Amino acid sequence: MRKLCFSEMLLVCDGNERIVGGAAINVSLIAGEVLAAFSSTRLAFLGQSTAESELMSFADRNCHPLQERKCETLVSGTTRQEKQIQLYFDEHHNVTAYRQEIDGFHSQSFQGMLKPTDGNGEESAGQEIIVPDGLQLLLLRYLILSNFVGEISSQTVDVQGRVGNCIHRISPAVPAPLTTDGKVFETMKEVRKTIWFSDGSEPEESVSHYSATGHLLRHGWNNSNYILISNPLGTTPPAHITELERGIQDYVEALSGLIKNHSSVKGLIEDIHCSVKEMDRTNQIVNPVLLDIIKEL
Repeated sequence: MRKLCFSEMLLVCDGNERIVGGAAINVSLIAGEVLAAFSSTRLAFLGQSTAESELMSFADRNCHPLQERKCETLVSGTTRQEKQIQLYFDEHHNVTAYRQEIDGFHSQSFQGMLKPTDGNGEESAGQEIIVPDGLQLLLLRYLILSNFVGEISSQTVDVQGRVGNCIHRISPAVPAPLTTDGKVFETMKEVRKTIWFSDGSEPEESVSHYSATGHLLRHGWNNSNYILISNPLGTTPPAHITELERGIQDYVEALSGLIKNHSSVKGLIEDIHCSVKEMDRTNQIVNPVLLDIIKEL
């Protein structure tokens, strides 16, 4: 399992290949018990506007999902818009979702159970399971390192709480020219990801290129002028990007200490469920529960 863990630092570039932000990704096996996936992206655009995207996802060492939190924030001048969703998974693959939207001075909160759906948006009677984004990061790395070629189907949940059907199409490895003189010294695999929802909205598509060692080289989205690229070898990343990576590393260390201080992961998860029930009673949005527990210690 540790061979699948990784850490990446990426640059966000606009259509003119100008660096406008960065991203940090980390997947760790903490204390030999909990798989933790973190992703943090920040970029600036249109002068004074900034956008941030955060992912925090946890599963046990057997890859059974526990919880996941996603948050997207847009700040333009004095206006702040934010969407966040927190998912809790039980042993029967039931998913409880807590969602909040903030638009300026107004906020709305939602909660409910999510169910896998078929292609028409109806509740599925099959064996489909909602796979959180954190586990999808781990799955993709495994497929790349094992030289898998073909399609993988799953279901995912976006920050608006929509359950979507997702397909990853992984191509065979091909030589990749990575130097300015055109010399080839590495192979590359392409992954095309498509997510579609039953509400008739346009499918979300992206294309990623991975090295044979599983490192993400480039990632782009349809209808977007922004791309993620790996930091060139020997290039010092901007300070704010290094801060993203350092923040994730600090969180992993704090979480490791938290888990080691518990007699069992079961006890930790029970603490989490108690916190969820407490939030149920007060009808409030669930905050990052593990972070709250760390602050209490």
